[in-house]
Amino acid sequence: MITENIIKKAIVKINDQLPKSKKVIYKSSFPIFGKKSKLDSLTIVNLFVEIENQIKINLKKKITILNDDFFNKMNDNFTILDLIKKINTKLKK
Repeated sequence: MITENIIKKAIVKINDQLPKSKKVIYKSSFPIFGKKSKLDSLTIVNLFVEIENQIKINLKKKITILNDDFFNKMNDNFTILDLIKKINTKLKK
């Protein structure tokens, strides 16, 4: 639940910078990248950096979402639900 709220906050912040047609939708099946994604690479990076900032502010933890392991999956479809799982795994370490 905490991870979901952090992602929602980050999405709100990122959406303030985007035109209506490019807004990120908080829905578990929303594709962040992959064939069905409408997000460009800059928006994805900004979203992940904002999530990392929100985690640092709200949980007092520092994690890195974007790393080599993450980029190995760039050809797969990656959704909000996948992101939640990835962050929860990193927070448990």
